[in-house]
Amino acid sequence: MITRTYHRTAAVKGRKVFYREAGDSCAATILLLHGLPTSSRMFRELIAALADQFHLIAPDYIGFGHSDAPSRDQFPYSFDNLAAHVGGLLDKLKLTSYVLYSRIAAARSASACLFSALIRQRASSSRTPMRIWKAWEIRPGWC
Repeated sequence: MITRTYHRTAAVKGRKVFYREAGDSCAATILLLHGLPTSSRMFRELIAALADQFHLIAPDYIGFGHSDAPSRDQFPYSFDNLAAHVGGLLDKLKLTSYVLYSRIAAARSASACLFSALIRQRASSSRTPMRIWKAWEIRPGWC
């Protein structure tokens, strides 16, 4: 089955955030967070492989890929701020349940900091308990 990957943008805090989306939005959502310095393009083959079973969202952080890239004097490039924009995208898409997948490779500490900041922000803004799912707990057909 061939599933199309859509290239979309959303305005988050006055900035354009680019993201790739594929799969049935009724299926379990996997949020694919790219490493640093790369973009969501790194997931193109993974998206194609998983889109028939899962709903996939792969954003480009501000300053990366096809998202806005403001100058450093116009945008504080911190892990908390990058995570706030990813969190803002999740709010725009009304995603409240998802699995986080982070590609932590070359820039291990940077990706880990961004990943931690996003979890911290989402947990503090949520009224419902947050559960961290392990990869082996993901099952097709969640709806």
